[in-house]
Amino acid sequence: MERITKAFEFAHEAHLGQKRKGTGAPYIIHPMEVSIILMKNNATPNAVIAGLLHDTVEDTDTTMEDIEKEFGRGVAELVRGATEPSKLEKKKITIKPENIWKTNKSHTIKFIKTANRDMKMLSCADKLSNIRTTIEDHKIMGEKVWEKFHAPKEEQKWYYISMCKSFNENESIADTDMYTQFKKAVMKIFGEF
Repeated sequence: MERITKAFEFAHEAHLGQKRKGTGAPYIIHPMEVSIILMKNNATPNAVIAGLLHDTVEDTDTTMEDIEKEFGRGVAELVRGATEPSKLEKKKITIKPENIWKTNKSHTIKFIKTANRDMKMLSCADKLSNIRTTIEDHKIMGEKVWEKFHAPKEEQKWYYISMCKSFNENESIADTDMYTQFKKAVMKIFGEF
């Protein structure tokens, strides 16, 4: 529990002042929800810790070296797997966000197909938290909710449906409650697939 508390404090400090896209809620709510989903699904301690830290490299000044130094190689590898390739290096990207979005998402879909159970669970918990937020925002904003993303609704639909399939390939996590909840949420916002 001490490592989880340390990870929470690290993530809280790293994300201090950041807000969730479109809601204004403190960003730390998202990593907390991801780690809670993982705990409820009996994930390993490394996965729970990575759930708290999964966006630190992508969205803050934190480096992979920082994660490995503070939390070990196992956690660092999970955080690396959850970080979009274009954001692993702290360089300015000159490609338009809508173009890099498809490249990043295609990479994630392919990577998750062959990922281990911890990585799949981390990714699923992240996506479940995100889609729950989108569903809640949709209740308030209606179809305008899609304007806050780098890709339109049809592209989002492609991504989430593809992720459902990737989570169920090779070392499947279809036996978890989070996968069932994720699939139901995808169907709720995008319809049958």
